[in-house]
Amino acid sequence: MTREERIDALKISDADKEEFKKIFFEYEDKYDRSGPDLRCWWLNQVLPISQRLLEERYTSRQEVKCLFVLVGTTIEPLFLSILTIRPQEKIYLISSCESVAQSEYISNSLRQIHGGGDLINPDLFSDNVKRYLENIKNIEIYTDVVIKNISPQKVFSAIRERVGMYAYDDVGVDVTGGKKSMTGGGYLVAAINNLHLFYVDFDEYTDKYPKPGTEFLNKLDNPYEIYNIDSVSQAIKLFKQYNYSAANEIFKQTICKLTDDIVMNYEMASEKTRIENMQKAAECYMYWDRYEYSEIKKEILPQIQLNLLCDDKYYKVLDYLLNAERRFNQGYYNDAILRLLQVVESLLVVNSGKISQAINKSVKNEKLRSGLHEIRMARNAFAHKNKTLEKSIYIEGFSNVKQLICDLFEREIGEVEAE
Repeated sequence: MTREERIDALKISDADKEEFKKIFFEYEDKYDRSGPDLRCWWLNQVLPISQRLLEERYTSRQEVKCLFVLVGTTIEPLFLSILTIRPQEKIYLISSCESVAQSEYISNSLRQIHGGGDLINPDLFSDNVKRYLENIKNIEIYTDVVIKNISPQKVFSAIRERVGMYAYDDVGVDVTGGKKSMTGGGYLVAAINNLHLFYVDFDEYTDKYPKPGTEFLNKLDNPYEIYNIDSVSQAIKLFKQYNYSAANEIFKQTICKLTDDIVMNYEMASEKTRIENMQKAAECYMYWDRYEYSEIKKEILPQIQLNLLCDDKYYKVLDYLLNAERRFNQGYYNDAILRLLQVVESLLVVNSGKISQAINKSVKNEKLRSGLHEIRMARNAFAHKNKTLEKSIYIEGFSNVKQLICDLFEREIGEVEAE
């Protein structure tokens, strides 16, 4: 819709509609004659109408208690943003050394609205804005956040330090104004801390300037949320740490967030496919790690790993041994020892009776026999005395179990390690 069509859609009298159109035309005619008089005229006449039109299009209705506004040399869109978002407790006007006067002007103008000052006529505003302006005296407006030698890092720190005790969902950042370096810092702090992010833009432009009355307020999507940067990174890290169950769950949650609209609007079809493939892999290894072989979707596994799932005792034993190694790498030494003992029990076919008897009966090498008994005693110490096992006990035990595999299957240590 054009600006004129949006004015026609307002629920006001036909006379008011024509008056609104006339005000825009007169302002545009005067636009090249910039100065205090034109700005005062904009505040008196154009701002209330532009804000009405903008609010009709603003569907988010996101409420915040605290709003950070980046201030540059162009301040008109910032009035629109503040009076549409309507922060309930605090407004921080963040400026550079060059834009301090603009911050003071915004603050003074807002307060003069409440006091019926000379700058703005509140009568043209909607009822919602009128009520907000009546309460402006109860809102803290800060203009003392002046950043010298602007950089994204300084803007980031200035905002983050002042968020204070507010929940992140109660904080907004408007990145409309300010230099690019200011915008970059505001965008980063909002994205990383999941603050609400706003930006005022225009639908229509003349050859020289944006057309007043065509503004719209964007509530920008958080790229960390859209692209699931944190969650995907966390899931990948958990997968590498052999926590397949947690990784699988995070991947599933991430896939649910990637709705059809998000995939289409952000062209994320390939990214969603990538995450789905990682989820399938995590789920596969989760079942494998639990010895739930029937649940494994074998078509996604490489051939070298499929060997471990074949109906062969040697590869089954290697699978148990790898499971023990994963627990060791996670720092779960007690679990790792239990799995080593499972390997021994499987190799020596301990169906009944004591494993100590099976070791004495089947293992001829005295050193190896003694080493296997060490594993058994360590398991008992944990099971009966709740004793935490040392890392060194597992390392020695792992070496002895590998030797037992070599002896029983007539393999070399190098072969076992390679497979």
